[in-house]
Amino acid sequence: MEKIKISEVRVDERQRTKASGLADLANSLRKYGQLQPIILDGDNRLIAGFRRLSAAVLAGWEEIGYVRSDATDGVLKQELELIENIHREELPWQDRALALRKIHDMKVAQDPEWSTEKTGEMVVGMSGRTVRYAVDLADNLHRPEIAQASTMTGAIGRLQSIRATEDKIQQAAALADKVGDRRYEIHIGRAEEILPQLPDESVDAIITNPPFGIDLDFKGTKPYEDDEEQVMAMMEAVVPHFYRVLRPGSWLCCFFDIVKLFPWKPQSVEQSDEFVVCRPGLIWLLQQAGFTVNVLPCIWAKPNKTQGKLRDPNTDLIMAYEAFVLARKGDAVLQRKGRQNLFIYDTLTADERMFDVEMPIPLCEDLVTLLTVGNQVVLDAFAGSMSIPAGALGQQRMAVAIELNAERAARGETKLYGEAYGQDSRS
Repeated sequence: MEKIKISEVRVDERQRTKASGLADLANSLRKYGQLQPIILDGDNRLIAGFRRLSAAVLAGWEEIGYVRSDATDGVLKQELELIENIHREELPWQDRALALRKIHDMKVAQDPEWSTEKTGEMVVGMSGRTVRYAVDLADNLHRPEIAQASTMTGAIGRLQSIRATEDKIQQAAALADKVGDRRYEIHIGRAEEILPQLPDESVDAIITNPPFGIDLDFKGTKPYEDDEEQVMAMMEAVVPHFYRVLRPGSWLCCFFDIVKLFPWKPQSVEQSDEFVVCRPGLIWLLQQAGFTVNVLPCIWAKPNKTQGKLRDPNTDLIMAYEAFVLARKGDAVLQRKGRQNLFIYDTLTADERMFDVEMPIPLCEDLVTLLTVGNQVVLDAFAGSMSIPAGALGQQRMAVAIELNAERAARGETKLYGEAYGQDSRS
């Protein structure tokens, strides 16, 4: 590579653009030397290589390697022009990704052993990982959600989310082929006894509405215990199994008493001046099990709720909402981006309910489609009225239900069969 004094290189004013990453390039020149020449015409006018020239000045060099434009093959000239372009600050990330892919493809065509790491070194200031991302994004710019991202980092996140969803769809389809017509299963018994029997990483989402531990008043026979001490002991037992049975990259949606989401004081403790140790809330239990928890709860608002349990109607308002938390195992992503954390659905009227406590199926379907894709398996560990499993089946998912009360399970099974196979399919 011939050398020329930097002071003899002529640079047109139009070439004096603001160059980024010069410190990195100067360090690279000091460490590795000059890997590529600048290009000059016969009058020593710079044709390509302004960044290299500027970095050489920054590195304290007096001379720089060059080639004449009439002796330069088209490939080298194109490579240098692409590298100059890549480092233009105003260049949109989409064009930068395309330029990186083009220069990488050119080098691979010359040398099949060429790597993205080498491309990063040649471009300077970019890791092989960045080049891999850029090449990948360039191949996916036909997707509007990728091309419309405002930054390369945002586009990478979107592409990873798309691929995670595509992987889930493929896995769910394979599972659906394996199980055939078996769309749901019901386990009768206590959740803390049934859950340990379920295989590791066997479900794709848990959507459940356990007892709240608020001593709920029931009409007629009490279907489950709602004592706060018993409920919290039960949650301590089941939460680790929630994490175990979920596949990586999956969601847990758990309704619960909003007071007990956070550290709380048991009702059994008398008001006094004595020091009281608060109990850990559900969020802490989930975090201890390994979940990443969205600590701000979501809200199911019930506009038509006009009655409720009031200690004193003069001071208390009707409780017209329920809270629930979303927790994820691994890199779970929502299937619908940008949804509010407020879910507005009327509660069922007395005439519409089969049970004292029953969620509307449209709400359940909303949650199912937010957290899963078709043919995935949704677990409800406290199935009760079977609304959540029914919502899963109604959206072409598979359902696993656990219910303590055998009579409720039998009545709920009718609902599930109708959702899975059609109301008139049973003979």
